[in-house]
Amino acid sequence: MIKKRWKRLSRECQKHAVKYQWSNIAKQWDSVFREPVKDIKVTVYTPTIREGWWNIMSDNLSKQTYKNFEWIIVDDYREDRTQIAQKYAQKYNLDIKYIRGDKALGKHNRRLGSCKSKIILLGKMLMAN
Repeated sequence: MIKKRWKRLSRECQKHAVKYQWSNIAKQWDSVFREPVKDIKVTVYTPTIREGWWNIMSDNLSKQTYKNFEWIIVDDYREDRTQIAQKYAQKYNLDIKYIRGDKALGKHNRRLGSCKSKIILLGKMLMAN
């Protein structure tokens, strides 16, 4: 009796399991994968307090294959470095937004409102010369 019940339940489960096979699941997603990729804006958000890394970061960002991004630098350095940001934006053809910070990295959360994207990459590049 138990063997018969086991076989019956096994057959029922196999019938239901068919819709969860990879080939059937892939068919459901096929139309989604055929849609054109949306060009979503990405923000690279970098709080900093030190000097000496912008050239490396600018070079790295300029070599990315995905080009729809902005780079927001929130700077707590002792001097205003707007001209440096503009120099790298021009040299590497980057969309850089430079924001003077509030002398404390903990206050950067409110600067996230400056981002104009759906995806934000937080990068704490605190390298020294």
